[in-house]
Amino acid sequence: MIVTIPLIIVVGVIAWMIRPREKLVGPARVSILATIIPPCLALLLAIASQLLGNVAAIAGVSVPANTFFVIALGLVGIALIVLIVFAIKRKGEVVRAVGFGICISFILCILVFGLLEWLAGI
Repeated sequence: MIVTIPLIIVVGVIAWMIRPREKLVGPARVSILATIIPPCLALLLAIASQLLGNVAAIAGVSVPANTFFVIALGLVGIALIVLIVFAIKRKGEVVRAVGFGICISFILCILVFGLLEWLAGI
């Protein structure tokens, strides 16, 4: 917990600095949604599988919850690679949107990590 709160603050400040402009162009809006929605779905599945593991009286973080959490982190890593590719191609507004989506997804990953640990009783 000592590390997660400052990490959330730092990522939140970065997200604030690279937030998209007032009027989003079509590709920027789509890139934000494409960056945020897949990790969110994997994180929701991780929470649901952990809750099912709690109902089944499995001690600790369940294997499916851990797998879904790692998948969500992998999707954030893939989005980071996409960010680098768009930066090389000099797509400025799309790069800002993807970076903003990565920050939001990473904050959600940190929060779900804490929630999974809390649900596991660790």
